Amino acid sequence: MPSLKANDKAALDRALEAGLQPRNTGRSRGQIVTTPGLPGQKASFRTLIDKTGALTQAGSYFYAQRQQQAPNRQYDPTQRPVRASRGRSEYVTLRDGTHVTVRTPHDK
Repeated sequence: MPSLKANDKAALDRALEAGLQPRNTGRSRGQIVTTPGLPGQKASFRTLIDKTGALTQAGSYFYAQRQQQAPNRQYDPTQRPVRASRGRSEYVTLRDGTHVTVRTPHDK
């Protein structure tokens, strides 16, 4: 696995210095952090945990710098989906306690 590029490390360092917190991405198991841009550049983001729940190189670096364990965004594949109390969506609970929609039936 190739190492993290210097510009990615610098971007993550800027996010850490600014105290920015990671956030979950939509309905997937991913997690990102906003990275402030250099003067004259727009802010961007780095993926810490990909959509499958796997920790990325950026995530390993970010959480190591924070001296913190990354959240486990995996799920138990043997669990049964639970129907949401409102609507028709079904979700599973990830090992970090968050819920992720796995199925939403659509009328045809």
